[in-house]
Amino acid sequence: MQPLIKPQINLNGTSKEQLLQQQMIVMAGFRELLSAMSDAMPHGRDYQFRPSEYPLARDAWLERMKAIQAIEAEIFDHAMAISDET
Repeated sequence: MQPLIKPQINLNGTSKEQLLQQQMIVMAGFRELLSAMSDAMPHGRDYQFRPSEYPLARDAWLERMKAIQAIEAEIFDHAMAISDET
């Protein structure tokens, strides 16, 4: 994935406050997504007759959650960089 590039804050562009608000909305969406994914996590009771598949299903789900958490962390760092802009 290409790195996120901090925007240049200037009088003709989007304000720093608005840029930060946009980032906060994105991060809230990630938190909501991760909460929903946690609720939808595979459970052993749903693999009652195929118990050997449960750990694979759980691990695959957790792998995707970790990928989303990594992107969320990257966007948080991006927001912090915008916040530090003078």
